[in-house]
Order: sequence, then C-alpha cells, then structure tokens
Amino acid sequence: MKNISNPLGILLGLLGCLILVAAGEAWAHGKIDKVYALGDSYTDGGESGVMSAYKITKKLFTELRQDSRPPLSKEADWLPGKPESPYVKVADGRWTNGLTAVEVLASQLKVPLRNYAVGGATTGKGNYCTWLDEEVESGLLGQVAQLKKDAESDQEINFKNTLVSIFASANDYFYAEDQNQKNHNGPIQNIDLLVELVDQAILHTETAIRQLAEIGAKKFLVVGSSDLSIVPWEVTYKRTSDAHTFTAQMNRRLNFALKRLREELKIEIVYFDHVDFSINVRKNAAQFGFMELWKPCTLSQPDPKVPGEPPICKNPDEHYFWDEYHPTRKVHELVGIEMKRILSK
Repeated sequence: MKNISNPLGILLGLLGCLILVAAGEAWAHGKIDKVYALGDSYTDGGESGVMSAYKITKKLFTELRQDSRPPLSKEADWLPGKPESPYVKVADGRWTNGLTAVEVLASQLKVPLRNYAVGGATTGKGNYCTWLDEEVESGLLGQVAQLKKDAESDQEINFKNTLVSIFASANDYFYAEDQNQKNHNGPIQNIDLLVELVDQAILHTETAIRQLAEIGAKKFLVVGSSDLSIVPWEVTYKRTSDAHTFTAQMNRRLNFALKRLREELKIEIVYFDHVDFSINVRKNAAQFGFMELWKPCTLSQPDPKVPGEPPICKNPDEHYFWDEYHPTRKVHELVGIEMKRILSK
C-alpha cells in the first residue's frame, strides 16, 4: 500500500509502465554531466538563461531609455524585462513563480544547465511576439542556431555526456488561434488547418534534432505538448476542442517522428508524456496539495477595468496554474522530479 504522506511516491505509482520500460532501455548506459535546454516559456529561465524573453526585452527597455527608438509593441507591457513586471518581481523573469521543470531536473541530476529557451518561442525561428523577431531569432530553430554558434567558438560547449532537452510547440497553436480570434473568426475549428500546424511543428522539431545530432548531440529528452485543453486561456475563449485536437495530433505524430529519428540517426531520445503526467496529478490533486485546478493564481496582463498590477493569490502552491497560460512552480517541481526519475530508471 502506498504511503499517502509521500506525494512523490503516489505519483511514481500512478505513471504508466510503458514510459518506465522505454526510459530504462534508452538510458541503460552512459551518464549525463550537463543539460542544454531549448524551448518556450515552460522552460525559459529568465535572468539565469543564456537567451530568455527577460533578457531580450530588458535590453530593449534599456535601449529605449537611451535613444529615440520607436515605442515597443503593447505586448511588451506583459513580457518579462519591464522593471515593474510581476515576472521580474516574483521569479527573476521566469514565466512562473519559481524554477522551471528543466531547472529542477538539472538540480536533481546535480549537473549544470545551459538554458536557451525563450518565452513565446515557436518551433520555427520566430516568436509569438513577432516584433521580437526584429531583434533576435528566438524560436526553437533560432535557439539551435545560437547554440551551434556558441559551440563553434567555445570548446567548453560540447555534447559529450550532454542531455539536450526540447520542449516547444504550444506557441505555434496559440499564435494561429489568437490571430483567428483577432479577425473575429473565433476558434479555428478546422482539423485540416490544425493538422497543418502540427505537421509544421513536427518538421521544425525534427530539423532541430537533426542539426544538433550533426554537431555531436546523442542524448535527447523531448517533451510532448502539455494538455492545452486545460489552459485557462483556452477555457475562457471556448477553444478547448481545438486545443485537445492539436495536443493529441501533436503528441501522436511526434512519437512517430522520434521513433524514425532514433533509428535513422542512431541517437537516444526519451519522450516525456506531459499529458499523462498532468492527468494523473490532477486526478489526485488533493494528495499533491492542489486545491484549485482551473483558476490561476494571478493574471499575466492587467485588467483595464482594475487599476494597478493584478493581485497574486495567497497560496500559489495550492494552484495548478500561475497565470492564464503557465503552471505554478509546484507543478514544475513535480515535472522535473519525474523527468529525473525516468532518466535514471
């Protein structure tokens, strides 16, 4: 009988045996002595990152005070980097209230982390916030290009015993849906268009892995799409059906692509099923200390009808979501611990 006073013990018992077997076979040999991370806001390390939305926008805000550059997009008001941003005050520019899952993973492994993830990153070269593209290519492929450039100039950046973590695709979906919404068309509600988005994201992810394998990367941790159908923003705008379709298609096709890459490139790839993880945790929410699964702890954008910054809830660790898009540091911690367990099995 499981000890219910140990949430991690409960979690380990809840997860599927298929993941355990696959991970054990994939990592039966070799060691990991550093982690390189690529992705979006679920991985973005803020001030601690090599690249991050915080660092990019902080640079822009600093330059605006020094010269006569035109004003930033209104989107900059809710991006990390603005001095009064809650993301700066709470967690050093991260898109949550603490360490992200990959930071927890690196800490659990007791190895250094080099983090290239940028909030808003798509799987291509660009960002959800397209105006950022004028400054830097911050999408997944842009991050790969920067990592390759750094590796060429710094011998310390190499792939010996290195785990490359990749977690991106949500912003491909969010951008398409939000553009459709802005045009007053509501949710996309077209499976063919959603599958096109998925195919593009898969192609970009494959390209990223191939390019890194070409310069020596051998070990990958690829995280599937999180369950976008439970994201508060999607619930609010009644887009859960589209979100479910994208998530399911993305993860199914991603698994096929990863299997093909393993065989073709002779590399090790562990797939982390974020959807299964969240289902198991949310089904047993109280045992993990979660009292609120849907309402976020705070909002990423100020309510125009309410003066001042959005209030922050009193007990963030009781909330699954930090804001309309992102989980709390408690969720990130559980994900990071589970990632480590799978890699160590």
